[in-house]
Amino acid sequence: MSEIKSAIERLFKKHRLVFWYDSEKEFSAEFEQLELNGAEKLEVALAGFGLKYFLLKEKPDVKFLLYFPFAEPSPEENFVLDLQLSNAQFRTDKASLFAQELDLPLQLKEVIDDHLSFFNSKERRQKLKKILPEKVDNSRLLMAMLRVVFGRESSSVEHFLFEYAASYLRDKEQISKELDRFKLLDHFWSLVHRSYHYSSEKPNIYDFFKHIFKRASKLFPDADPDNAGSFLLNFWQDSLTYQEAFREWSIMLGEDLSIKEKLNDFTYQFLASESIFRDPELKAISDLATQPMSSAREIEEALSYIQEKKISFWYGDLSYFYLALDHGLRLWMVMLKAEDIRFSDFKDGLESYRKKWSRVDYYYRKFIYFHRNARQNKVFESLYDRINKRYSNVFLLNMSTAWQGLIDSNGWKLPFNTDRQRQFFTRTVQPLLEKQRTVVIISDGLRYEAGMELMERFRKEKRFEASIDYAVSEVPSYTQLGMAALLPHNKLRIEDQGTHVLANDLSTQGLQGRGKVLREHSKVSAVAVNAKDIMQMPTMTEGRDFVKKYDLIYVYHNAIDKEGDDKVTEHRVFDAVEEEFDYLINLCKSLTNMNITRIVITADHGFLYENEPLSKADFNVEGVQGEEVWSVSRRFALGKGLKTESECMHFKAEDLELEGDFELLVPKYMNRFRVRGAGSRYVHGGMSLQELVIPVLTISKKREETARQVDIDIIKSTEKITSNILPITFIQSEVITDYVHSRRIKSFLQTEDGKVISDVFIGNFEFDDELDRQRKKQHFFHLKPNVAEKYNKQYVKLVLQEPVDSDNWRHYKDFVYILNISVNSDFDFDL
Repeated sequence: MSEIKSAIERLFKKHRLVFWYDSEKEFSAEFEQLELNGAEKLEVALAGFGLKYFLLKEKPDVKFLLYFPFAEPSPEENFVLDLQLSNAQFRTDKASLFAQELDLPLQLKEVIDDHLSFFNSKERRQKLKKILPEKVDNSRLLMAMLRVVFGRESSSVEHFLFEYAASYLRDKEQISKELDRFKLLDHFWSLVHRSYHYSSEKPNIYDFFKHIFKRASKLFPDADPDNAGSFLLNFWQDSLTYQEAFREWSIMLGEDLSIKEKLNDFTYQFLASESIFRDPELKAISDLATQPMSSAREIEEALSYIQEKKISFWYGDLSYFYLALDHGLRLWMVMLKAEDIRFSDFKDGLESYRKKWSRVDYYYRKFIYFHRNARQNKVFESLYDRINKRYSNVFLLNMSTAWQGLIDSNGWKLPFNTDRQRQFFTRTVQPLLEKQRTVVIISDGLRYEAGMELMERFRKEKRFEASIDYAVSEVPSYTQLGMAALLPHNKLRIEDQGTHVLANDLSTQGLQGRGKVLREHSKVSAVAVNAKDIMQMPTMTEGRDFVKKYDLIYVYHNAIDKEGDDKVTEHRVFDAVEEEFDYLINLCKSLTNMNITRIVITADHGFLYENEPLSKADFNVEGVQGEEVWSVSRRFALGKGLKTESECMHFKAEDLELEGDFELLVPKYMNRFRVRGAGSRYVHGGMSLQELVIPVLTISKKREETARQVDIDIIKSTEKITSNILPITFIQSEVITDYVHSRRIKSFLQTEDGKVISDVFIGNFEFDDELDRQRKKQHFFHLKPNVAEKYNKQYVKLVLQEPVDSDNWRHYKDFVYILNISVNSDFDFDL
């Protein structure tokens, strides 16, 4: 009864008269009991002119439910047909009730009758009513019903397919059973056929995608990578909602189609455009990692392939593999030039290492880091072995031989104009203090090449300027001496068997000792503090109150050296360097929020690191002997009356311009002392360039942004789109520099009403080549197969967006085209 009342009252919202014919009088009781708001009931015995006069002349403003306890007359015999046609008729069969409930024209009653199993659910009817367009015909009603089944806001066939695919992974039969039960299966597959020309006697979602994947991949003889299926798969890859489903389907179909077995005869160059399946990319990575490359041209070609793969769907899954490969190949290319390293003097050695050879240590660190994060996959066994051997046996050996030759010939005498660590305060800090409050951050073990990367990272931050210089650490290059040398002083003394270092006769042990030296010899209000204490301060309140008290703040952080100096964790030292970058940037941001605008970052010493356990030959310096042996580490020994060996350099305190009664032994080249229980891969204290050359970074906070992203444009050769494939050439306007940064864009074609009608291109533009032709990327946009039917002769836009964060994008720029494609009449359904 409530359904009848609701249906009738809905009709009265639009009509004054509602006609109800009941040929079997089965609803007479319901009519008698029916109570209407704002309308009168009238049972009609005879539908003649008297009724028409009554309704039009006597009661022209009254709403009537006219109940006829007989069958509807034929049009020829129906004297009130004109009134009936201009008002509403209430019907009591299920299809009519549903049509009236949904405000659908009765012409659609046949469609409802054919799909009563769908309409029997009140929940489905409610969902359907919310999405029905104002004008509904058969095709629009069926499309809306499919939207309800698939739970999609869009009537896009592509989104139906993606939801179908995702549902298949959860329950292979759920969607198929629903489509079949609601008699929508044939209609759905007819839509798919029109878009993607897929035909089968028994169509199913698995067979469909198997067909599409095969057609889109060059690995199959009947492939057509430019067909509509390629658009579908690209569109699927770009869909955040369904990316995981694509990943699972691709892996599943890759196994079923035996993709791995098909790859043996293909080169990585042939596989460059394959991004549908994961195995071709794994094969390419394997090939690049295993084949020896002896020329720069081969390596550059491989690096170009890796660059292009940054926009591949699989790059995120394989990023550590690609990054390990990228840095490994770059390392190999630089090491090919390291066969013969020569230095004319100390200054030349220091400058050559800083400007050129430190990149080898950088690439080695990055390669080992990414190799570890790729879980030391066996695919890199050959490359890893070649790199480690060449790094240790060629690069480090040649570097140490050239440097050691200078020391053997000249003794340890640095040029007067070389920045030494002991001059750090007078040369770097004091001039800054004359202008502004200054913070010095000392990161224990931050070697020069890491300082270079840290500078580059700061330059990518908004409103930061960063520059780098270098200094030469004291000898021996260990923490106690290095930390003391960075303080204001006139003289340094090593005492207590090397465990304590005095600056101007004051202890530099711990924060308390260093703070006292700063207060007494910096000539300003100064303090020493741990980095963690700064990071724990609320920046806008406690932090600002704290920094106001001082002109000079020394901040200490020990992450790299702490990890490396422990035998158990020394293998993680490169992980610690990466973590330290993030920590130092966040620390500087906290300090600038406390109104600090000038920060200096330096280190107490650098380090040597070789990822493989050392051989016995690397420990060719036997136990240290002498009158008093104070302490022995892998790279230096302190004591008195130390016995000099040919494998070691011997120094007295005055040779090093230090005070104290002691002698020092430092192993030559890369050698280590035999020390039981100590780590051997991470070492410092010696005189290698990696241990001695430390970074001195100056960080400034500016009011305005210092960095900008490079501009991206397109080469637009036409105003019209005349086919379903549109080639677009993107061009990077200028080269990447320290302050002109790369830009990542997402691009697609879009109609004026906001519909995306093409696949999506995502690209990184980070070229550093001066030649324009080397700064281009081309993408072939595939338009949706039915786009011409609906949008031909209309304007569309090539939209470029840039990322806000990992999931959101904002408008960057756009370019207008007019769609002018020859219309294919097969495509006659809505987007």
